[in-house]
Amino acid sequence: MRNDKFKIVDARITPEPLHHESDQIIPTARRAALSAFLKATPRLMEPVHYVEAFLPIIEPFGFETNLRSYTKGQAFCLLVFDHWAISLRDPCPIVPGDPLEKGIVLKPLEPAPIQHLARESMVKTSSEKMIMSGDRNDDDELYRACALGWVADTVTRRPLYTIQFNSYTLK
Repeated sequence: MRNDKFKIVDARITPEPLHHESDQIIPTARRAALSAFLKATPRLMEPVHYVEAFLPIIEPFGFETNLRSYTKGQAFCLLVFDHWAISLRDPCPIVPGDPLEKGIVLKPLEPAPIQHLARESMVKTSSEKMIMSGDRNDDDELYRACALGWVADTVTRRPLYTIQFNSYTLK
């Protein structure tokens, strides 16, 4: 949450000093703040990075580690927070005149099914190791540029590593 301000308009506290303890006041203030947040129609936001590059990347997490390992520490990247944007997965889309659709029910968080976790792990692992699905041919410039353009020996102009796709191996 960002830029939240509270203005206490009215507070009724008992005159007895027994009820002036922090364990009495803090939970009450917390519940009041939470109910104010929920009545203020909160939006789901996600951070956005400012990047000056063209990258064939699905998720930026792990990119810096892969970049440093492929270039043997000679290249690095710097991710800088730029701004917040409303997420495309926002459960409460903006509707003119009504900030929250009445038909949407926000359920409590539930654990993801095992199949979803396994698939997500497999997709992330395969993208990190550059194992692509489908057939690739040797004329595919995008994958060849990825394989040959990152790290090359300056004398012989040959790659220092091998990337294996499903249908062939680049050397």
